[in-house]
Amino acid sequence: MILKQAGFDICTVTDPHKLTDRLESGSGSHDLLILCHTVPIEERESIASLAAQNRTLVLQIEALISPSKLVQEVARVVDCPLTL
Repeated sequence: MILKQAGFDICTVTDPHKLTDRLESGSGSHDLLILCHTVPIEERESIASLAAQNRTLVLQIEALISPSKLVQEVARVVDCPLTL
């Protein structure tokens, strides 16, 4: 919701297995994949590898961060101006 309010188009997936299936099938095109710290590290590594094969940038969030920090990190990674 924070990223949407900042002007980003977002798609949310809460099941790592569904995300893995989506990445393996090559369906969908995304500029950035944000992996939350709550996803187990083994799954994060596997998902990040699949995303790289699809040329999707990955931002791994290691701990809780403030909303403004999240927006700044996403803007930095995808190299776009902030729209706060």
